Amino acid sequence: MTILAQNRSLVDRLRALVGAWRLRAEPFADHHCEAVAAVYNRLASEVEAELRAWDSEALPIQDAAAESGYSAEHLRRLARAGKLLSERGEGAKSHLRVRRASLPAKGERAPRHTAGVVSAYNPDEDARDIAQRLGASHA
Repeated sequence: MTILAQNRSLVDRLRALVGAWRLRAEPFADHHCEAVAAVYNRLASEVEAELRAWDSEALPIQDAAAESGYSAEHLRRLARAGKLLSERGEGAKSHLRVRRASLPAKGERAPRHTAGVVSAYNPDEDARDIAQRLGASHA
């Protein structure tokens, strides 16, 4: 499971917790215990704000690749194709940054391990991409 998939699972659990806190606040508000209801709602709002900030964080392409399980080059291709929210800083040497919320997550397939090194590189995918590029340029 990629880091992103694990994080998304945690994010889903946190969003469910926020919903539960909001539901728990209602009976307190109905029974004139506004202080307790306010605490539940404030906690829910704080967690929601943190989740929004986490989702909208712009990651350097290498960090985005590590989280998603895809190669940095694959993410660059998605960004060029407009399939990934990305941005560049100002200046000629600015680096690509990708919003965490727009990252694709690889399936539940485990990354390959080679001598203790985790590799997200997929040679079959790379070969197909090269074949497509060569076919398009010679057509």
